[in-house]
Amino acid sequence: MKKILFYLAFTIVPALSIYFYNVYLVSIENLFLEDPLAITSSIRIVNILFPLVIALILIFLSLYSLNFSNSKSFYIILTFCFIVYLALSILPLFLNMLSLPTTVEAVYIINELPWYAGYYGGTLLFAIVYNKISKPSFKKKNKDGGHFF
Repeated sequence: MKKILFYLAFTIVPALSIYFYNVYLVSIENLFLEDPLAITSSIRIVNILFPLVIALILIFLSLYSLNFSNSKSFYIILTFCFIVYLALSILPLFLNMLSLPTTVEAVYIINELPWYAGYYGGTLLFAIVYNKISKPSFKKKNKDGGHFF
């Protein structure tokens, strides 16, 4: 996968997963409010599997990001995404100064933002640690061409 396509996927896929998961939660909540007996076992299974699929996609993106962990642009994008999600997750602390969200989806999305800030922060930390561990250790050579350990 090309670097630019991966960067786009790495920034857009988590944002879309927040949105679609919260739309799903609101639709299930509305369905339950209309008819509590309408919740079938298949809806419950999807309710369990949908977050797992999102988690698997995000884990795959994080592990695939190690291919690009040597470039500075990767760290810039990761840091930018981390700061944006962190700022948006701190925003509810100042809701008394701001207008309250008017839709249920907005409230759910605000509640999910700290998880994604943690996702980008964890990926950033993991990439830094991975690069520190994967670099070959510095070995001094002695006069005969052998290595000191």
